[in-house]
Amino acid sequence: MTKFRRSSHCDAGSCVTVANGYWDWSRSSFCSDNSCVEVRRVEDTIEMRNSEDPDTVLTFTLNEWAAFLAGVEDGEFPA
Repeated sequence: MTKFRRSSHCDAGSCVTVANGYWDWSRSSFCSDNSCVEVRRVEDTIEMRNSEDPDTVLTFTLNEWAAFLAGVEDGEFPA
């Protein structure tokens, strides 16, 4: 059974609803300008883009994304 959700900003009437498994683009709360990395989940993949170039999207499997996050947590990518 497919479940749908709508934006928390929708107060009534005609709202866009999306199937679970599809996220809106999100970015870190630390992002203070328009130069941010954004991510979203689409079914069994994670998509990532730069907010300054939204037409270029990198796509990762869930396993690839988990490996990336593990590398970040392990300090594999120093600042």
